[in-house]
Amino acid sequence: NGNLNRYAFLITLLHELAHLVAFVQFGNRITPHGKEWKRVYGSFLHQFLQLDIFPEDIAEEIERTKHRPAAGSCAEDDLLRVLRKYDADGEGKKLVEEIPMNAIFRTEDGRIFQRGERLRKRIRCVEVETGKVYLFSPVYEVISE
Repeated sequence: NGNLNRYAFLITLLHELAHLVAFVQFGNRITPHGKEWKRVYGSFLHQFLQLDIFPEDIAEEIERTKHRPAAGSCAEDDLLRVLRKYDADGEGKKLVEEIPMNAIFRTEDGRIFQRGERLRKRIRCVEVETGKVYLFSPVYEVISE
């Protein structure tokens, strides 16, 4: 998580601490992002909003989703889009959803893909070298070719 901006890092930390607190409070029979975790995470977000440490756009997005926090839903995607504005090293990087249809992009590990159509929540992409199909989160950061 060393590449996260300070706001993304704090939110990630709260997310992970919510797992610990939910485990301590409710035991190991709860689901990782179940109602118990959501309650704890939402409470953490609420408490940190009261400290007025987030920029207005991030605070608004957290406020919008704090009562129904998610671990990977569209609500979290919206928060990631806002948080991304505060990244220092965004040069040359795009989200998969920003790549035009059939355009080529590269992942951090150097693999090359062609962007395909959106399927519900994911975007279908084909690895150029192997022809294998992969489903990407729309907010996954890639390098535009």
